[in-house]
Amino acid sequence: MINYLKEIKENNSDCIYLKTIAAVENEIKLIRITLGIRTSNKEFVNICKRTLESVKKGDIMVINKIVHLHSELSKKQFKEVLKVIKDDIKYHSGLCAYNDEKVLEVINSSVEIVKRCYE
Repeated sequence: MINYLKEIKENNSDCIYLKTIAAVENEIKLIRITLGIRTSNKEFVNICKRTLESVKKGDIMVINKIVHLHSELSKKQFKEVLKVIKDDIKYHSGLCAYNDEKVLEVINSSVEIVKRCYE
């Protein structure tokens, strides 16, 4: 994890990604607890990544499939979880000045970084 942080810091002048990584990791753990998913970290990070990508593209079908697959939350509840994640990360990572689309883009990039850390 530390090596990835150094790599990002050296190759990316935008500190937003660094600020967001810890928040994303915490939120991934939160969703995991909320959904009660029994998967490995790598599998779970992939689920989160696909979900966030689908939200960014406005594709609700992928979300429906994930919700149906785990049958823990309704579509409305799941969307609420995503909203909390987005708002929480927006607040805690200093992204308040950015619109929701930009925040989701940052979250998506950060989840990709987190995924690399688990590989």
